[in-house]
Amino acid sequence: GHIIGSTACIGGQIGNKLLQAKDFIISQDDAMTYCRAWLARMEEILGEGNLYLEMQPGVSKEQIYCNEKILELSRDTGLPFIITTDHHYTRREDRKIHKAYLNSKNGEREVDDFYEATYMMSADEIHERMDEHIGKEQVALFVGDVNQLGNMILVGHDDTAGMALLLEQDQLGNLQIADLDAEAGQDLAAHAVAAVAAFIVVSFFQIS
Repeated sequence: GHIIGSTACIGGQIGNKLLQAKDFIISQDDAMTYCRAWLARMEEILGEGNLYLEMQPGVSKEQIYCNEKILELSRDTGLPFIITTDHHYTRREDRKIHKAYLNSKNGEREVDDFYEATYMMSADEIHERMDEHIGKEQVALFVGDVNQLGNMILVGHDDTAGMALLLEQDQLGNLQIADLDAEAGQDLAAHAVAAVAAFIVVSFFQIS
């Protein structure tokens, strides 16, 4: 198929069910049984090889708990896992800017803990955060799974050529951004077009 799915962050269906078990709302057995059945259904919809379990390198008790359970699900089901950073801002030093942006929309609220890990991390940073609770070898596996995912995107989808044609024909339209000089505007527009192109070519969605 042309769609690759992941199980999303701990706010997704799998994460919610696992956290219900953590909070003793349902039993561990019921949570894991539900997750296995849900994953089987998603794999049936997406096709074999197109579904990935998703972990993240957050250091909250909830995230660590979910990561450990997702590793268990990976072993039980044979589904591969990926590690994502739920990318809300690009660099660690951009965290204050991101916080100001969030508070500008909703007033003062606590966002530091929830968003502290939502930036683009290096493999070394992910190892520092995750080796202790799921193991260095398991963290290293994600590199291979992510590379496999990248290869599927590059060579496994027929619409890559169509996307290239779309960009060549400039059918994405012109981006006009106020209060930027020409050079800065062109640079930002180039990044935006690249991001849109990547999103369309990847056809990657998160099931939540």
